[in-house]
Amino acid sequence: MDTNNVFGEVLESAGTAAKQTGQAAANAVSDTAKAAASQITGSQGDSPASPQDVSNQDVVKGLYEESQPQNTNPQQPAMVSNVPSDSSEKTPEELANLELVRKELHAAYYQSVVNPPTQEEESVSEKIEREDRQEDMELQQKEMEKPPELVQRAAQRVEKNPGASG
Repeated sequence: MDTNNVFGEVLESAGTAAKQTGQAAANAVSDTAKAAASQITGSQGDSPASPQDVSNQDVVKGLYEESQPQNTNPQQPAMVSNVPSDSSEKTPEELANLELVRKELHAAYYQSVVNPPTQEEESVSEKIEREDRQEDMELQQKEMEKPPELVQRAAQRVEKNPGASG
């Protein structure tokens, strides 16, 4: 056995494998780029759907199909969720009262949410009076916070006459 021949065959097979791997990688990259471009543009592209795409579409269709009820009993009538089951037992007066209550609730709640009541602007004279009352309240609060007159006089007397030490 010739070592050059063995090494030559190994190198040749390695080169062939590298070329095939490179070609497969290039094809995978171009396929990915084409798929991304078709998703962005929304077109199907020129290539026919691969078996993997068909199986993916089947899975997606299976997920989004309408589910069939598990208990399909043809004798049982379908229930309508919006209509109460005991409405046939109520008299027309009770039904009218229920409708009246619904309208009142609608007016009380939904109308106040959708159309909030507007605040009337106060007139200029009312605004001035309100501001004056607020100022008076603030002045009263300041007067309440001041120390009593005797304490103020005692503090001033000590400050004015420091005595022998000052």
